[in-house]
Amino acid sequence: MAPRQPPPGAGHPSRPPRRHSGWRRHRRDLGARLGDSALNNAASSITFLRAERLDTADPDFTGRFSEAGCGFVGREEFEAMLAARATELGVAIHYGTELTDLSADPDGVTVTAGTLRIRGQWLVGCDGGRSLIRKLARFPFPGVDPEFTAIQAVAELDAPLPVRAFTDGGTVGCQPMPDGTSLVAVTEFGRLPEDRDNPVTPAELQDALRRVGGTAVRVTALHAASRYTDTTRQAADYRAGRVLLAGDAAHVHPPYGGQGLNLGIGDAVNLGWKLAATVQGRAPEGLLDTYTAERHPVGAWVQRWAGPCRNCHSTTAPGSPTTSTRAGRCCWTAPARPCRPVPGTTS
Repeated sequence: MAPRQPPPGAGHPSRPPRRHSGWRRHRRDLGARLGDSALNNAASSITFLRAERLDTADPDFTGRFSEAGCGFVGREEFEAMLAARATELGVAIHYGTELTDLSADPDGVTVTAGTLRIRGQWLVGCDGGRSLIRKLARFPFPGVDPEFTAIQAVAELDAPLPVRAFTDGGTVGCQPMPDGTSLVAVTEFGRLPEDRDNPVTPAELQDALRRVGGTAVRVTALHAASRYTDTTRQAADYRAGRVLLAGDAAHVHPPYGGQGLNLGIGDAVNLGWKLAATVQGRAPEGLLDTYTAERHPVGAWVQRWAGPCRNCHSTTAPGSPTTSTRAGRCCWTAPARPCRPVPGTTS
């Protein structure tokens, strides 16, 4: 699936994108349509437009807003497209087959996956932040441990919550949905889950909302939930002999800014054509080593951007007593806004 020639710029170190320019343009568009009074309420909401439902020929839409000509494709549909293309190229995809062991030598890699033993010239670990391939291949993975836990959930609540609130203990966000559920997000400073592998329970979400938000809200149903922390780590090298890493297997960081997916895709674009050229015997000496040289600095830049101050994206903030606070608490220290209590309840 790799092109025979590198995409434009793929062979050069990536440059950090300009921050916030897209949001400023989007904010202007929202202000023109909604008016400034409604903009504050809409600013914390996200509108998803499915690509196949856009009428790009509609003069009332096309060219009017930054969303014109853009739309979302569902993840399952996108994965199906990629799988169909891979099948066309003769790639065998083994669904539900978990890699359990690997053995690398100077000539290739042998992996064990279920009852399968597969031999290949190269192995690329794209198996996420808890990558088993990274661990089995003994990649150094330095970084810092988490300082907060965040939960995102689709839940039913017995009372409304603020759209967004900041407290000394963390942050709370809630977006009501037309079907009666709510998109809920809570970040709690200084508390870590005992076991991140355990599923989020209604009681865990409810307790976090009460501790951080100071409300007596009750979670009456939990439809979906996940948690994450601000663990920030990066592989010291993206290559160890015949094994390479890409995406979250190579770097983990808080999801602020939504940069993780683009960062991983950038890894794949940079590595794909270089690995293809190496396998086909047409790569110049040292080409594959430029993958780490070019992509590692980009991963490090994203971690710096997402790490020191995760709300204002800078290393200092007004009223901050110190710039060493890693979990973003510098953003809400002066003064913290208390969470608005739910009517009819006590804090």
